[in-house]
Amino acid sequence: PINADENVILHSRCGGGDGLEFFKNLLLCENIKNIINKKLTILKENYLCIQVRNTDYKCDYKYLYENNKEYIHNFDQVYICTDDKHAYDFFKSKIFNVLCFTTFPENPYRNLHRSEEILPSAKMEDLLTDIFIATNSTSILSNSKGGFIRLLQNCHKNKKYIMNMLS
Repeated sequence: PINADENVILHSRCGGGDGLEFFKNLLLCENIKNIINKKLTILKENYLCIQVRNTDYKCDYKYLYENNKEYIHNFDQVYICTDDKHAYDFFKSKIFNVLCFTTFPENPYRNLHRSEEILPSAKMEDLLTDIFIATNSTSILSNSKGGFIRLLQNCHKNKKYIMNMLS
């Protein structure tokens, strides 16, 4: 509804499908746009997004790093888009200029969506921030499986359209 008081009103179950068509139909409120735009200004112009899905679906992010080390270090900055704090800590130990804006739970969790420690609004803000940061990156590197990496790759291919959603 146009007069909604909430920052995010959304329910969808894409289940590994191509979420781009759904995503393109979202309307972002000014508060969400401001949050995302503020975080985008922190990033350098030439940054790489590394996406690691490693809670419900596992990926070998250490192999991803070792196999792409030279490529990764060619960027001014690296943004880690992940659901796993251990993956972020790993990349932080290997890369000088690395960022991640995800709010991680303090206690063990199966995945970020099911964690009750993090407010639902923070989860959605973090998710949307990751999508736009990945979209705006120079390149996305991942060996993850699932619908989210496909969404990021498709958003990146449609960068101009997706980034205009923040205007």
